[in-house]
Amino acid sequence: MGSYLGIFLRMITVLIMLSFSFAMFYSVGLFMRSNYFKTKIISIKGVVNADTQKITSWTNGYRDQNINYIRSFSDDILQDPWIKKATIKKIYPDTLQIEVYERKAVMKLKNKNKCYFYAFEGELIPATCDDVKVFDNTELNYDKLSAAAEIVKFLGESGFTQIELLPSHLVIVRKDHRLLGAYNFEIFKRNFKYYEGLVTLYKSVNYVDMRVNGKIYIDGVKNET
Repeated sequence: MGSYLGIFLRMITVLIMLSFSFAMFYSVGLFMRSNYFKTKIISIKGVVNADTQKITSWTNGYRDQNINYIRSFSDDILQDPWIKKATIKKIYPDTLQIEVYERKAVMKLKNKNKCYFYAFEGELIPATCDDVKVFDNTELNYDKLSAAAEIVKFLGESGFTQIELLPSHLVIVRKDHRLLGAYNFEIFKRNFKYYEGLVTLYKSVNYVDMRVNGKIYIDGVKNET
C-alpha cells in the first residue's frame, strides 16, 4: 500500500511540475509576443553616400514588428551600389540598430560622357560629372583603374589637378608640369621618390617621364649655377 501511495505522490508531483512548466512557457511566450517588444525605434548608422531615403523606406518595413522574431533581412538593401553589407542589432525592448558598411570610393572618373566613383573593391558606382579629375581613355580597363586608384591614393587629393588614363600610361597634371607614369604602382612609387629630389634642380619643368623603372627624363630648364 505504501509503495502505491509513493508512486501516486510522485505522479502527482510530476504532473504539478509539468503543469507549472507549461504555465511558465505559455506565460513567457505570451510575454515575448506582447506589444512590449514591438519595434518603435529604428536607428540607421554608417550611411554617407548611399540613398538614405530608400534605406529609410526599406527599414520602415520592420516598424511595429515583434523584435524577437526578426532574424535577418533580405538582400534588398544591397541593391544600393554603395552598400557592401548591413547588419541588424537588437536593443531591447523596442529598438533596431541598422549598421551600414559602405564601399570606400577612391576617385571619381569620366569615361565617354558617363561618370563613376571607383571603389577599391573594383566597383564602379554611377555619379554626377561635377568635380571630375580623372579622365579614362582605357575603355574602363579594370586592371588600369585599380593601378590608377593606388596612385591617386598615394598622391592624395592635393597631389594633382587632373589625371588622364591612356592605354599605355597615365598623365598626371600637377601645378606647373605633367608626369608620365607607368600603371605599375611599385615602379611609379619608386620613381616618384627620385623625381621629388631631381625636380628641385630645375627652374621650370614642362614634363617628367618616369614610365621606365629607375629612369627619369625631365624636360625643363635647370637652375642656374
